[in-house]
Amino acid sequence: MYWLFLRSSNSPGIFDLPSDKRDDNAQVMPERHLHLFFQSLNIPYKAYQAETPDAMRQAIADIDKLEQTPLYYQEQRPKHDLSGICYGVALSCISLLLLAKFMEWRDENSV
Repeated sequence: MYWLFLRSSNSPGIFDLPSDKRDDNAQVMPERHLHLFFQSLNIPYKAYQAETPDAMRQAIADIDKLEQTPLYYQEQRPKHDLSGICYGVALSCISLLLLAKFMEWRDENSV
């Protein structure tokens, strides 16, 4: 997850620590606390703070470079193949249903 924070003049940044401990709350510094929340999600996260157009271009180029790299992942496969057992249970159930269908009571007097 990427977050581009466009910092305006006279606003605190997302990486800035407050000078007074009482000012370290979500009402005074919402951007900082949103950044802390994103960090706590345990997912890959990168924050960019852009104050100038050049910083914005650099952040976008960095994100573009990161998104062009191939993704590597590991796929967990089951330890035991249970498909044969599942197919056997399904075949047994279908056989029981067919047997019940062929054993239906047919009344000779009904139309």
